[in-house]
Amino acid sequence: MQVNAKAYQKRLVEYLHSVKTLPLSLLVQDSCSEIARLLGYWILAEEPVLARIFKGTNLTSLPSHDVLVLTCAQNMQIWDPTIWQIRPHAQSILVDTCHNEDDICSTLTKHYGGRWHLSEILEKQVDDNYLEQLESVIRANIG
Repeated sequence: MQVNAKAYQKRLVEYLHSVKTLPLSLLVQDSCSEIARLLGYWILAEEPVLARIFKGTNLTSLPSHDVLVLTCAQNMQIWDPTIWQIRPHAQSILVDTCHNEDDICSTLTKHYGGRWHLSEILEKQVDDNYLEQLESVIRANIG
């Protein structure tokens, strides 16, 4: 089973455009950490997955970046919910899939350069105040 990236991407884009109507590349600037976590918690509330944040440093186009990795059964999906800051015309936040835990960091390096590591495992239960904090930072970054 795989999580439907298109449905969650649509929800994310609608959320971002509800904050401000700007190109996606501007809406997601400086918010990769918060947006990846917010999307991860949305998914955890609805899907039977393991959600993790991977952090990359010294990337080809950014000093650092966070992405979301979803694991369901043996399928691992790499999602970049702020891909538009790197690739403004990207059609999908689903970057790649892996079938092996060891392939995640090498796949991320292939796509973005830099060094990657597991940063956080998202918990199914999350405090509503934390979600509000994430949304508040996203809104502030959008301006």
